[in-house]
Amino acid sequence: MKVILALFIIFNFLSAQVPDTLTFGTVDWKLLWSKNAENEEVINYRIYKSTGAPIPINSQDGHSFTVPHIPRANEADSTMQFIDGNLVRGQIIYYRLKAENEYGVSAFSKQVFSSIPVYVGTRDTLQAQTFDVSFDLNGDFYDPGFANNLMIWRAFCFNDSIGTTMNAGVLTCTITWGWHGYQDIIVRVENPDEMYEVKKYTLFLEGTYANIPAILRIVPNQ
Repeated sequence: MKVILALFIIFNFLSAQVPDTLTFGTVDWKLLWSKNAENEEVINYRIYKSTGAPIPINSQDGHSFTVPHIPRANEADSTMQFIDGNLVRGQIIYYRLKAENEYGVSAFSKQVFSSIPVYVGTRDTLQAQTFDVSFDLNGDFYDPGFANNLMIWRAFCFNDSIGTTMNAGVLTCTITWGWHGYQDIIVRVENPDEMYEVKKYTLFLEGTYANIPAILRIVPNQ
């Protein structure tokens, strides 16, 4: 809901209203909001940013960025945007917005927040000792905004001798009998806001394990 500040009745001008559609873009770390109506004569938008802690509705802290209002070129030209290139992985980032005109500043917009997963593990190599092996990678990634069971896990391996699947943070590698050596496996972990982290692991299978022959068990006639 938009909140209107005091009206200056003498001049019959509206104060700047609160932008009410502040959202995140998903391709870039991008804030998007609807432009205020032109009769509000908005000059700037003030963007408030906090890393790690929410922004109180009564916060008196100064704003982090100022974005000049761009008048609508046409009816479809209704969106403002701001790209924040100063990101911190592994922390929640909060934003609020105010609109400003010559008569004052609006109240805060609603708050939006998101986070970016971060790799916190210490291993680069995944040691395989069988042809069908699993690795639990849940402890290797952290996102303060979302539980691991809400993350989207993907694995990529460009080797026809190795099949990979991901299920709830567990990587399973199915290796063709006879293959051994080193192979890069790329793991991508993405949160519901489509922010993601990528980690390259090296799968290693020694030749001694790869060359173990199959055992044929002969059951005597009963």
